[in-house]
Amino acid sequence: MENNVPNKNHSDYARALDVALKAGALLLESGAEIRRVEDTVIRIASHFDLNVQTTVYSLTSALFISAETPDHSETFSKVLQVPMKRMRLNHLIRLNQLSRDLSAGKYTLEDAEKEIEDIATEKDPPYLIRIVAALLASFCFALLFGGSFLEGAVAAAAGMIAFLFVSGPGARISKLIANFTGGAIFSLFAILVPMLLPQAGFRSVYIMLGAMMPLVPGVSFMNSFRDFANGDYLSGTIRLLDAILIGTCLASGAAVMWRLIEFVGGLIG
Repeated sequence: MENNVPNKNHSDYARALDVALKAGALLLESGAEIRRVEDTVIRIASHFDLNVQTTVYSLTSALFISAETPDHSETFSKVLQVPMKRMRLNHLIRLNQLSRDLSAGKYTLEDAEKEIEDIATEKDPPYLIRIVAALLASFCFALLFGGSFLEGAVAAAAGMIAFLFVSGPGARISKLIANFTGGAIFSLFAILVPMLLPQAGFRSVYIMLGAMMPLVPGVSFMNSFRDFANGDYLSGTIRLLDAILIGTCLASGAAVMWRLIEFVGGLIG
């Protein structure tokens, strides 16, 4: 294998540790489970001759790392706060590939730094594609749960508009408030459309079930159980609580809108 750190001095080891730390932070931001994050950090740091086998610790919002040089003459320690963001599978795929390529000796330290920076600055898929995906998901799930094509079409419109709010203006406010409002939006469609078009026979439950699916934190919920299975109980609890809170806000927004329309309808009637 080629020499990965040609001039093994303090600066080179510090840079190698930064590469490992940034890769771990990007994995955390992108929704990776804790075991994957810690394993990737260890693999990258070890590849550059840093001893970190028992000194990497990660939570869902923080990463702690301490490493020694091979001769134990220097120790490096860093702590990084990592904000919880939405799932980014494209980042996970590229970071996993980077870890494999490093293990195979395909990257120098400079190459790894450039690749990490490129991943960190990679743009999300076009917003239009995400909107279309939300629309299709709402439509297909409405059909999957037993709704008709017309109910699926209404669910698609409701899910798309709710997603537009949560991922647009809602991204600049509290996540809980944004999802509460998103729940109220798709509930409004599910209630008003059957009321305005009674002859069409729309059923609110299928519209609501389909429209809510783009906002449901399914991957985060499943990753919490993966963390539990790996023994990372604290991180699993944090992820599970986050998923439950988002689901509760969606349901609360839908329930409040439902009761509000019932109340207004009673006053008008």
